[in-house]
Formats: sequence, C-alpha cells, structure tokens
Amino acid sequence: MHKQWWKWGLLFLAVGLLSPVGAADWPMYRGDATHSAYTQEEIPMPPALLWRFSTDYFEDMTSTPVVAGQTVYFVSKDRLYSLDAQTGSLRWQYPAEGYLEGMVRGTPAVSGGVVYFGDSTGKLYAVRDNGKDGTLLWAYPLESKQAIRSSLTIVDGVIYFGADDNSLYALDIKGEQPQPVWRQPIQVSDDVVLPAVINGDTIYFSSSDQNLYSANLTSGKVRRSYRLPIASNYSQPLLQENNLFIAAGNYIFCLHPRSFAQRWFLQMPNDVTATPIVTADTLYAVCKDKKLYAISTADHKLKWSATLDVTSNSSPIVAGKTIVLGADKGFVYAFDTDTGQLRWRGRTRATKDLEDQYTSFGIMASPVIANGLLYVLPEDGSLNAFSPNALDVQAPVLSDFVPKVGTRISGMPPITISAKIMDEGSGINDSTIIFMLDGQDISRIPEIQSFKRRAKGESGYTLDMEKGMLTYEIPVPKPAVPLKDGIHTLSLRIADWKGNMASAEWSFIVDNRLPTARPKPRTDQNQPGMGGGRSGRGGMGGGMGGMGGGRRGSTNY
Repeated sequence: MHKQWWKWGLLFLAVGLLSPVGAADWPMYRGDATHSAYTQEEIPMPPALLWRFSTDYFEDMTSTPVVAGQTVYFVSKDRLYSLDAQTGSLRWQYPAEGYLEGMVRGTPAVSGGVVYFGDSTGKLYAVRDNGKDGTLLWAYPLESKQAIRSSLTIVDGVIYFGADDNSLYALDIKGEQPQPVWRQPIQVSDDVVLPAVINGDTIYFSSSDQNLYSANLTSGKVRRSYRLPIASNYSQPLLQENNLFIAAGNYIFCLHPRSFAQRWFLQMPNDVTATPIVTADTLYAVCKDKKLYAISTADHKLKWSATLDVTSNSSPIVAGKTIVLGADKGFVYAFDTDTGQLRWRGRTRATKDLEDQYTSFGIMASPVIANGLLYVLPEDGSLNAFSPNALDVQAPVLSDFVPKVGTRISGMPPITISAKIMDEGSGINDSTIIFMLDGQDISRIPEIQSFKRRAKGESGYTLDMEKGMLTYEIPVPKPAVPLKDGIHTLSLRIADWKGNMASAEWSFIVDNRLPTARPKPRTDQNQPGMGGGRSGRGGMGGGMGGMGGGRRGSTNY
C-alpha cells in the first residue's frame, strides 16, 4: 500500500485567525442519527488545502470520514486509518500489518473511543483507539456472510446497519460482546445498502426492492412500506419536522412519516444522483444535468439552481449558510444557501503515483465539516483537509500559451488562442479573469453557449474548468479580414480564491505572407490540470419520463 502524508509548503493552522462558529464532531455518516448532513458550524470562505494523506485508489469510494475531537478516522479499501486532524499525520492504522479480509464501502461510526465498521465478508468490527494504536475488541460475523455495504448509525449504545442478505440489523454494543436487540433482523426482499435513519421510536430505511420502510425501533416490527417507482439506491430517507422525503429516479416524494400518505412529489428535470439535504424550509438536490436545485418545502417551488462544471454523485451538506458538495474530476463547491451564489470552488488533484494516468478523481463521498476543517475524500484514497487558516501564498500557474511566444503565423482568422491555468491551493477564482488582445478586453462566453453564440458571429473566450483551459477563437468576419502584420500582444490576469494574483503577457507575430494555419490548444490529457480525470459513477439512468405528465400534487421544473 502506498502511504504518505503531505503538508503543502508552509501551510499551517493559524489558531485564532479565522475561527469556526459552533465547532462540533462528526461521529457518523452525515453527522447524526437522522443523517441530517447539517451543522451550525460556519467555516469562513474560501478555504485552502491544509494537508493531504494518501492511500490506495478505490473505485466508487462512498465512505466518508468521521471526526471525534482532534482525530479523524476513515476507511479506504481494506484498512482503517486514524489521523491527527490538524497535521494529517498518521496516528495508527488497522490492521497495523496486512489488510482486512474484505473491502469497506460504508462510512464507519465512532462512539466512546471505539470505531465501528462493516466489510464485504459480512463482519462488523469494533476497534478501540488507544492513542498509539487501534486494538480489535471484536469482529461480529453475520451468519449469512453477506456484505455490509451500508453506513452505520449509533443511538443509545445500539448500532444499526443493513446488509446484502436483505436484512436490517440492530446490535447492542454496550457490553463486551455485541448482542442482537431484536428477536430477528428485519427481513425484506432485497439488499439494504443505504443507512437507516432514526427518529424517536421509529427507524426508516430503504431497500433495493424499491420499497421504503418504517419499523418500531424497540421491536423491529415493520409498520409501513411505500412502493417507489424505482429502487432508491443512491438516496436515503430524510426527515424534516413532520415530513419524510425520499428521492427515486427523477422524483422526490414527500410523505407523512407515520402513515406514509403521499403529500406531494416533484418531478425533476433529470435523475437525482445522491441523497438530498433538507433544512428548515429548503430541500437541496443535485441532479444528473449538472445542477444543484434549491426547492421550498412549503410550496415546493424552485428557489434557485446552480450549474456545476461536471456531474455530481456526492451528497451535499449544509454548514450554517453554506452548502458544500463534491463532484466528478475532483471538484468541490460551496454555495450560499439563500441565493445559490458561488462562494468557493476548489479541486483535489490525483496523488503522485497516479498523476501520470489521471490528473484528478471523482468525489462520490459526501464532504464532512468538523471542528474548523472541511474533509474531502476522492476515489484515489487521498483524504484532503481544507482550512480557512491554511496559508496560501502561491498564485495560480499560467502556462502552455498558444500561439507560443514569438510564433509567426498568418493573420487570417479563425485563429485559436489558449492558455492553461492551474492552482493547487485555494483554487482559481474565474470571476477575476482579465484577458486582453492588443489592449482590448475580451469578454467571456459561457462554454455551454459558445457554439450557438459563435455561430451568430459573437466573440469571446471560454474557460473549461475541468481542463483548466482558457480558449479564444478570433472569429471570421464577413468579408474575412486578417489581423494586421506585426506584433500582437496577449495579456492574462487571474487570482485564486485567497487573492493571489497571477499575470502573463506574451506576443506573436503576424506575417500575412505565410499560408493560413490554425493553431490548436494542447489537448494532452496527461498534462496536469488539463483533464484526464476519472469520473465517479454515472446517474441512475432510465429517468422517469422527462418533465411532463405530472400527476395531481406534482411539480415540474
């Protein structure tokens, strides 16, 4: 296994500079037993990379870190890691030597200094944190030996989890050895992959059999079931006061939590790709169409939507007035919960041993915010910690200029101009770009609109955030008129989110005696910052019939 922990240059935590409001632990998946994914902790934006700890690549990594005090725990592939939250240094790993028998896909849970997690061989582990090492307390084997893929939920000394034997389990972990709480586990018709949600005396969970269930927490007796139009394999139930929400395909349902009576449903433009989050008055959902939607829970109307650069399969979290989510190609976004305004966009990079093949990896795991830090875990197994107090004094790097400095070309359009932009600290802030040709400002065209607008004769540069490429194509006027002979100067300025400014100026020479040629930007996928990133999983597919055909009580966007 490849292991290393990184500190980036002079990055450090300056205690007292920018303090989070309401700092708290994050002991289980999405923070608590209802998996609310909400914390009152406010982290000032923008953050920068504080440290990174690298493990092995693990495709479709959905497990998230958990945090207790100044320790962060996470599982990657077939090991449990315990790190110092401030430095990213390894405290211990379990097993200390070798590996677990199975793979770990669910998020662990930490309680009373013990870390719990399940694996693909059907074993539930309890590992005590002794400070310098992790000691196995017990490994509870399921009789079925089927995989435990669900994340864990702990309430009052009882741990709840689903398994691939079509069952939901409850184990009392207060004694030396775990003991079943129910006479038998809850049996359904297919795998229980997603974590259970607990509220009062009721436990809610979904299954791959396309049903949502509620059961008595004490007896394990099923109370209600609700048939979904498609299996909700990527979205678990959500609770908000007297409402129960669940997403399936491109539908979001609102049910009565006791009777499961349908109150209303929404038909989204595309599949919901991860568990939404619901706050006091708003439901936030990310869809396959690369958009994050904010929907009023009172009247189910759209408040705002924000467009992402790539698809997201990562469940968002809300910290105070900021919503944070990961996405494909290593992107991390932070939006204002009220307005949808982008507050920060960062990006994780592939680890050193993988950067020859990929520049970045998809983030399927939900982000975590705890005790002043933002944690992001991409598929390459590298845990990234971002802090508002991480010192970032390095400006973005500008390179790969086209035309190259001093190149002689024909002035007959179209002429393609491009430059690569990369920043590994706080990320590039594209709203700060100033791009000029011969002292004249060139405006930006949104990439999604570039083809249509150029077809209308409009000109402007585009910015491919995925590849880090700024491209400007000098349009062909009618009649075609070449650029004048002589030296032409390009200038580019851009800052990162911490305000570090980078600038470059380069020139090319027009000689209209030369034959017409069309310079092209570099597209080498192996160059850092130019794409080649590995995406997370695709959407659920199939959809639910587009935007029309809503039944009574439905809302379409």
